Amino acid sequence: MRISETNNHKPKQKLTEDDLSTAPDSPFQFHNNQDNKTESELPRKTSSRQKKAPVTRSKDFFMTNVTVDRPKNLSSRQPSITSTDQEFFVGNTTTRKSTNSLTIYHQNIRSLMSKKEELNIIMKDKSVSPHLICLSEHHLKTQEITKFTLNSYKIAASFCREGVPKGGVYIMTRHNIQFVTIDLSNFCIERIFEICEIEVNSKNKKIIVGCIYRSPSGDIVQFLELLEDTLSYLYKCPGSLVLCGDLNINFLLETPNKK
Repeated sequence: MRISETNNHKPKQKLTEDDLSTAPDSPFQFHNNQDNKTESELPRKTSSRQKKAPVTRSKDFFMTNVTVDRPKNLSSRQPSITSTDQEFFVGNTTTRKSTNSLTIYHQNIRSLMSKKEELNIIMKDKSVSPHLICLSEHHLKTQEITKFTLNSYKIAASFCREGVPKGGVYIMTRHNIQFVTIDLSNFCIERIFEICEIEVNSKNKKIIVGCIYRSPSGDIVQFLELLEDTLSYLYKCPGSLVLCGDLNINFLLETPNKK
């Protein structure tokens, strides 16, 4: 005996979105009018991260209200600042002021005219404010360097190339520094040994400050010979000696120049 089953259920119908949204206790809710809402009505995403307050720096470190395009040549070469412990006199004979240190700033400038504005801004920084500025590779001729001016500083000594371009050394002092220029032109040879020096008046003894430059192509043996002759000459002068400059000798590499 075969038993036949009959299906009394009606065929299933596909429910639409309207049926789902209007059904009682329906878990489905459709919002078809979201596209019609304005941007201000739309819900905004909020972040749980806390915003950090902007970091402020000391005014003594950063230059305010100044925009400068830093040249690569000057930025890539870090300046050297040296201080001596000797007391020296500044000012004239009627108004004389003494301090306990002499600050010397050296920079391989590589074209002074193209870096004048930036150098002027650096010298206005109270955290730098050196008494002497020594520059190598100023790239100026004699008639050009005599016309060069920098706020609060004046030319003290210099060496300029005449046969070949670029190179040269330059020393500037504050307007109230007393000094004497030492003529070392007889020891100078372009590219090999370029030097200028001054003698600063001190309370106890004199301080001799020199700036030297040697081109990478300059003969190292001849350079050392001229340096020895110059030091022998300066040894006769009483006082301390401070030399700064760019000798183009890498002491981190084992090269013949290092020896």
